Amino acid sequence: MSFPISTKVCEMINAYFLRTGFDENNYTLLYNAQKIYSKDERKNSEILKDLSNISVFSNNMSQGGFFFK
Repeated sequence: MSFPISTKVCEMINAYFLRTGFDENNYTLLYNAQKIYSKDERKNSEILKDLSNISVFSNNMSQGGFFFK
């Protein structure tokens, strides 16, 4: 998915979970080894660089994902 740089991080995360149908509570999003939170009101341009990728990890170890505390 791509988003304009003026999009807020919280809007981007909400759009991702709406589009995929994933339950936000079961996944962790990371950018540059830092967790991204769904309540983050900063604009994408404040934290993301050109053509950045965000990694999505399952919190459910039984599904082969990673568990973060």
